[in-house]
Order: sequence, then C-alpha cells, then structure tokens
Amino acid sequence: MKNLKSIIFLLALISTGLVSCKKDYISEVEASKKPMDVSKVVNFKDIKVSSSFDWKSTKEITINLQPLSTPVKINNTLLVKTEKGEVLYSKLQTMNEAFTGKILVPSNLTHLVVSFGSISKIETITNNQVNFNYIVETAPAE
Repeated sequence: MKNLKSIIFLLALISTGLVSCKKDYISEVEASKKPMDVSKVVNFKDIKVSSSFDWKSTKEITINLQPLSTPVKINNTLLVKTEKGEVLYSKLQTMNEAFTGKILVPSNLTHLVVSFGSISKIETITNNQVNFNYIVETAPAE
C-alpha cells in the first residue's frame, strides 16, 4: 500500500513537471515592445539615439560681473556655487573692476549662488548667462 502511494505521488510529480515546462510563444506585437538587445552593442557607435540628443551633461555659461565704484580698492573672493553649496568657480576679484568669464556647470542647473565676501545672491541662469551686481536690496522700513 505504501509503495502504491509512493508510485502515485511520483507519477503526479513527474507529470506536473512535464506539463509546466513548455515554451512561451510571444506575439510579434509584444516582441516589438521589448527593449533593444544590448548584446548587439559592441562599441559606442552601435548605440542608436535620436539625432537631436545631446550627449553633454554640462553647459557653458557666461558670468557677467558689474563693477561698483568705490573710493578705495576692495578685494575679496568671488565664489560661484550651486544651491547645494558645491563650489564651481572662485577667484580673487576687485569690486570696482568688471569681470566676464565662462564656466562649465551641470546642465540641469537653473540657479547659481554668487558671493563676494558677505554679499551673497541667488541668480537665475538666463540664456546661459548669469548677471551679478553688488547691490543688495533691503526691505523698506516700516
């Protein structure tokens, strides 16, 4: 009796295994939705992208610093940072001298923090340019 139960159990197990092992047939529509087979990419030129795709992750922007007339020469460090505080550019700058320079920044940035000593402003990148002056706007007294 025990042998009969073991034989029936073994046959059920084998038949379940045979039935469950079958090939899945995928329609042509479903096959076309699959991503590109990366095994076909041998080198960089094999990658297919849109002709309008830009491979750069940075962009070049121009910093325009407007001078401020002062009776004495004031030097300090000009810092250009991301809003997270990462320094992208720094230089010793004289307040009464204009400055125009180009720097590379991450292409996703829309604002930069420009600082000169205690003067710090968040400037918007517009047409790949940032304009900075030393004038700090204060709230009117009530």
